[in-house]
Amino acid sequence: MALAKPVDCRYSGTGVNVAAFIHISATASVSLTTAYPAQGAIFTATSATVPNSLALNEQAYLSIVQLNLSTIAGGAAQVTWFLAADLDGNAPITPEQTDAILDHDTDASGTVVRTLEIFWNRVISGNVYLFAKLDAGTANGFGALTWSEATVAREA
Repeated sequence: MALAKPVDCRYSGTGVNVAAFIHISATASVSLTTAYPAQGAIFTATSATVPNSLALNEQAYLSIVQLNLSTIAGGAAQVTWFLAADLDGNAPITPEQTDAILDHDTDASGTVVRTLEIFWNRVISGNVYLFAKLDAGTANGFGALTWSEATVAREA
C-alpha cells in the first residue's frame, strides 16, 4: 500500500501567516504475534517502508496511525495496539486500542487505521514507539504515523 508524500499547506491572511506541514514517520517491518513485543517499534526518520519518512519534531500533532499488515496467517482478525514514549511501553501516549483488520480481498494483507488527535510534546524522549499484537495467528507489517507541525507568524 503506497502512502502519500508529505504535504506543505500554507495560509496567509490579514496580519497572520500560517504554515502547516504534514509528515509521515514509519517503523521498520516487524513480526506480530499474540503477545506484545518486549520493545516497541520506533517511528523513525529513515524507513525503507516509507521513503519520505521524517523524524518527529519536539512538538507535533499526531493525527493518524496506520498499521499495514502482510502475510496474515492463523485467523488474525484484530490488532490490539498502543503508542508509547519509551522503548519498553511504560509511558503510553494512547490508551490500548483494539481494531479490526480491514481486509477485503484474498491476498493475506490488511490495514488498521485510527484517528488520534493528540498534541505531542517531547517530554520523555523524542521518540514514539508502536506496540502491537494480534488476537490470533501471525503477520508482518509496519506502522505509519501521520503528524503535522504548524508555525504561526503575526505581522507587526
